[in-house]
Amino acid sequence: MSSELFDNYENEYAGLVATVKQRLETSLPELVGDERRTALRTTERELEEAAELAGQMEMELLTLQGPTRSRAAPRVRQYKSDVERLKRELNQASQGLGSYESNRRALLGSPRDLAMEESSADSDQRTRLLSGNERLLRGSQRLQDSHRIAMETEAWAPAF
Repeated sequence: MSSELFDNYENEYAGLVATVKQRLETSLPELVGDERRTALRTTERELEEAAELAGQMEMELLTLQGPTRSRAAPRVRQYKSDVERLKRELNQASQGLGSYESNRRALLGSPRDLAMEESSADSDQRTRLLSGNERLLRGSQRLQDSHRIAMETEAWAPAF
């Protein structure tokens, strides 16, 4: 009976830790401001719950018998160690001491944002260049027309 309870605790723990890891690795580096603070608080609560589950599993170890107990004990120690490691990672994330890439993204924005800004700037520059080119072509055409009119006038004018 208590092996079943232990398994339930273990499954719930695995789900919580997977969610926390996913958030620490992908979601948190992308978030800023209030969204980031909310995600940090949620992650902290989930880690506390994971630590409580690890403690409950440790209590359940006392009720397990023989080989089941000897197989479960190292896993519980590992779970507690994982929770402590994740707490340190969360602390680093909350202080903004993430990886190089996450710090870079926080300062400069994501590469996708930079690419969009560059493409927008390239588009604006291209538009200005095309507009300037059209003005030059119109000016050249007016000069050619003026030159042609001057030549025609000169050809028809009587010589003095």
